Amino acid sequence: MSPDRIQFELRPATYDDIPQAVRIANRVEKLYTGNEPASVEEFKQEWETPNFDRELNTRVAVVDGRVVAVAERWNTRAPYVENFAWARVDPDFVGNGIGTALM
Repeated sequence: MSPDRIQFELRPATYDDIPQAVRIANRVEKLYTGNEPASVEEFKQEWETPNFDRELNTRVAVVDGRVVAVAERWNTRAPYVENFAWARVDPDFVGNGIGTALM
């Protein structure tokens, strides 16, 4: 890591992270589409889907106690061979290797 890059921690997401995850997802979506489709309720519903293990299927990047990126990986339907993944990094933190680390 170059010395000018920020330090960040990766960890599984918690329910307390949802408002920050929604903020990040909507901020990125608004930049590219003009929409803000994510909601706290939607995230909670996704994370409570049968066979979705939040500890295994989510990661957040944290800088100074603040969530600055979120990622999810889905493989919840038998025969468990189809994966879906997405990640969003707060635009203020792009270029620090966070997205690469999440994927």
